[in-house]
Amino acid sequence: MKVYEVIFNWSTEDENGLGTHIFSTYEKAKEHFESIIENESNADISWVGDGVFDENGELNEGYEMNCSPNHPENEEHDLWWCIWNLYNDKFYDEIYLRIKEIDEI
Repeated sequence: MKVYEVIFNWSTEDENGLGTHIFSTYEKAKEHFESIIENESNADISWVGDGVFDENGELNEGYEMNCSPNHPENEEHDLWWCIWNLYNDKFYDEIYLRIKEIDEI
């Protein structure tokens, strides 16, 4: 049996958090994964949206980004979207969608 785990690991200078959600379908997990990215890209609620990207959506100097490659829409794949501040290791966002096989009892 497959389950789909979405993990959101984040940190700023004064706070950090780790959230995990389990979904029964890839579509629901991917929707949640994408909604976290959308929220993190919002300058009103996240440090990522407030300074990581320029007005053209390009990565500003001092940040590193690692994302999963594009896959065909009808294929299930592990996904990731990670951003790190190169000058302050307390600032990072790591979002993962992992496909897990579990044994049924």
